Amino acid sequence: MLGIVVVLVLIGLFLAFRALFAGGGVDDDKAAPAASPTTTSTPQETTGTPGTTPTAPAPTAGGTPVIASIQSIDPADTDGEHPEAVDKARDGDPSTFWYTMTYKRNDFGGLKPGVALVLNLQEQSTVSSVKLQINGAGGHVQVRQTDAANPSGGTVLAEGTLAPETVLTFTKPVDTSTLVLWFDGLATAPDGAFRIELAEITLS
Repeated sequence: MLGIVVVLVLIGLFLAFRALFAGGGVDDDKAAPAASPTTTSTPQETTGTPGTTPTAPAPTAGGTPVIASIQSIDPADTDGEHPEAVDKARDGDPSTFWYTMTYKRNDFGGLKPGVALVLNLQEQSTVSSVKLQINGAGGHVQVRQTDAANPSGGTVLAEGTLAPETVLTFTKPVDTSTLVLWFDGLATAPDGAFRIELAEITLS
């Protein structure tokens, strides 16, 4: 009997010990899922000063020189010389031309110091040269930085003898909205008469 009691006591101690240390455990198959990693967004870099809107660079001064209109000036006649034909000198058609009256001498017959064409540009522009297409050759022209009020005044930017292709290049470019072609000597036209036939004016 004593042996049986001892066995029963040992069995009881074993069961109590197992119950004590097995409580609260979690099976591997039923383990709780691992917590999701925490993500942190990285701020993107920005340019410029916060709170301001980038602005486009300012345009450079001086646009491409474009002739908006031409005015004929005759010191001896307020109507000018053939004002109805002035636009033919900028129409892109070399077969049409502006022309002066015909004179017996290349100095306008001694009747006047010269005639002028006033070139009014579309906007203030940088100009460095003027090219003229002429029917004939001879005579003389000046490019002046002036206006219709004083066509033979102002600064002489370039000058030269007229030829079928006359290129007048300035010593340095100028910013202007008006130029004057001052003709103080007549060319000899294809028919041998003294007059100017100007087919095209090109600015650059």
